[in-house]
Amino acid sequence: MGSGDAIRDLLIFFRGGYRVHGLNLTGTELLKFASLWILANLLIGLSEEILFRGYFMYTLADGIGFWAAAALESIGFGALHYYTKPHERWEDWMAVTLLTVFITLALRRTGSLAFPIGMHAAFDFAFLYVFSGMNGGEFGVGRLLNAEFSGPNWLTGGLLGPEASWFTFGVALASIALLHLRYQQAKWPVPAGDSARPIAN
Repeated sequence: MGSGDAIRDLLIFFRGGYRVHGLNLTGTELLKFASLWILANLLIGLSEEILFRGYFMYTLADGIGFWAAAALESIGFGALHYYTKPHERWEDWMAVTLLTVFITLALRRTGSLAFPIGMHAAFDFAFLYVFSGMNGGEFGVGRLLNAEFSGPNWLTGGLLGPEASWFTFGVALASIALLHLRYQQAKWPVPAGDSARPIAN
């Protein structure tokens, strides 16, 4: 959903809530922080997806079924952000929940953690570094752009950054719909003893 970040921030820009005043860093500092942000976001994507959508999701889905596990995971992951990050509002809970629905659907349709890991890393990299949004009331150290988000919280996300913008809801729902249309056959979990038969969505 790195492209989803671009669409969301473009919508915020057209509503007058996003302005770029040039690069935040140049030269070797820019290259250094770009490399560090790529590494950090890859590690975040790997660790969170393996922790939450790896064995935990596998075991939960085996016990209560995939869709019940996906609903619990999505609401729970949103709640985890809401209750553990500063300045949280319901918008961020909702946005993270919808993004987790996208991630768990990607896991079901591709049968691999690779897509969720890559998407998670790309989303965070675009959100925190490339578009240089706030997160928890702070801008990232060494972010790419000297960017300004101004306007009401529903538009810009306020102290939570564009992840909590209402535009994230629409972009996440559109991404879920496109993923559903593009990858129509479920590949995980495979029913025991029946790996060759397509799975109902």
